[in-house]
Amino acid sequence: MRWLAGAALSALILASGCGPQPTAPPPPATPTASPAPSTAAGVWSGSHHSRVRGEEVGWLAFVPEASEPLPALYLLHGAGGSHLSWRGELAELLLELAAEHRLVVVAPNGTSHGWYLDSPLDPTRAIETWFVAELIPQLEASELPIQPGRRSVTGFSMGGHGALVLALRNPGTFASASSISGIVDPLRHPRSWGLPAALGPLTEATRPRWEAHSTTHLLSRPDPPLPSGGILFTVGDSDQAATAENRELHELLEERGVPHRWTESEGGHDGRYLRGALPEHVRFHAEALAAAE
Repeated sequence: MRWLAGAALSALILASGCGPQPTAPPPPATPTASPAPSTAAGVWSGSHHSRVRGEEVGWLAFVPEASEPLPALYLLHGAGGSHLSWRGELAELLLELAAEHRLVVVAPNGTSHGWYLDSPLDPTRAIETWFVAELIPQLEASELPIQPGRRSVTGFSMGGHGALVLALRNPGTFASASSISGIVDPLRHPRSWGLPAALGPLTEATRPRWEAHSTTHLLSRPDPPLPSGGILFTVGDSDQAATAENRELHELLEERGVPHRWTESEGGHDGRYLRGALPEHVRFHAEALAAAE
């Protein structure tokens, strides 16, 4: 595990969604300090070697001043993005929210189109196994001020998909889960955003595989294993990528009496909506983590 601590990184890269991505993002900012004690506040930057992915994987952590271990909120980026998508203005906001709610926000690199799943087509794209079995245990044993076992997960777009699906597929791992502008039913997008490369073309033979990584289909099953602190999903009312499927998921859960929290408000599938939604999501998870203490 390699890590550095420093002040908030300066280059602005919006957390990437499912739309077009920058072709030449700014280079990573140079860290300003060598390894610091676990009480140091700021943006921590690190990496670890993943055995299942066969590569060095980076992460950022937004750490408030801490004299004792804090709960962790894992924040998953969108398609076309990486852990560096959370720098600049978003980093400033995340530091403020981490300090206000007394938790550490951890943003790992889930690959640009990894969809937070173990691809049956490429054994090095074992993103679910890496996240649950490698990253979380390593970070909880690291010098980050994280309290082992107290964790929640959220994400934007592809990351919103990942947060809900990872929580449903790994019961008991997260106290709560939420999605910002999430792709909650990948089956509606069989040719988009690298999904066929991750899951294979959608056919009758592969449909069960796709459904096993769809929030809508997982929550349609009898007695879905919800996190103890609940689920939240939010979307903008003009989000062409995600509004319709999020509305339909809300209606489905209402009909079936599945407990959940839902917000639809003004906005699209973009950084402006993301920045406006983050405070609600961090507050939701802070309340769930406090209740689970």
